Amino acid sequence: KFEVNQVNPTIYHAIKELQINEISEPFKIKDDNGNDIYKIVQLKSKTKPHKASIKDDYNLIQDMALAVKQQEFINEWIIEKQKDTYIKVKEEYEDCEFKFGNW
Repeated sequence: KFEVNQVNPTIYHAIKELQINEISEPFKIKDDNGNDIYKIVQLKSKTKPHKASIKDDYNLIQDMALAVKQQEFINEWIIEKQKDTYIKVKEEYEDCEFKFGNW
């Protein structure tokens, strides 16, 4: 499941006119290493833009809430570990703003 802004423009161009369950023509795209690859994609479903609701977007909302809780846990862990962990910051980075202070 992807939102329009998450899809590579080349892939979006290949699927924008597809109907549900249609398969695209093969198209060339670059992979993460800059190599040319060919893809064929199928449009499984399409939804119109809408405000998120528990009824329609429960899994998405659940995933987002879980991600927030996980990040909060990691942040608390880092703050707690800073209290008893020696960290040396090179002089060239001493004036940097760190996400977690107390360095």
